[in-house]
Amino acid sequence: GAVLRGDWGAIAIGKNSSIQENVTIHIEMGKSVMIGDNCIIGHHCMIHGPTEISNGCVIGVGAKVLHNSKLGEGCTVGAGAVLLNKEIPPRSLVVGIPADIKKKLPETGKLAGERTSKEYVKNGRTFKDFFEKNPEFNKF
Repeated sequence: GAVLRGDWGAIAIGKNSSIQENVTIHIEMGKSVMIGDNCIIGHHCMIHGPTEISNGCVIGVGAKVLHNSKLGEGCTVGAGAVLLNKEIPPRSLVVGIPADIKKKLPETGKLAGERTSKEYVKNGRTFKDFFEKNPEFNKF
């Protein structure tokens, strides 16, 4: 599962956002982590606040978004990237260690996270319906 350590401050996660396995979200005392709607936080990511991740962002597997980082709407952070103390404009692709803007993403169309997050929500409802209709599988 994921670990959300909100013991020292606030963690807010928007609707339809997916926080995947082995993600850790942690904050400094009195600070916050804000994750917008329709975001995907990939497996094994570290989000350490204060941090703001706007709507429709995708954080790739194993990436780290650290202290005082702000991601504009629709950004993608590549797998393994380390973002520290930077403000990234909307619809940017960010990669590397240290992370930097690789390119601007298209201004039109759905945000990156929007496409996938809604599929995850749909899958969750499908699995829930299946297990409610097939209680024999609930033994595991």
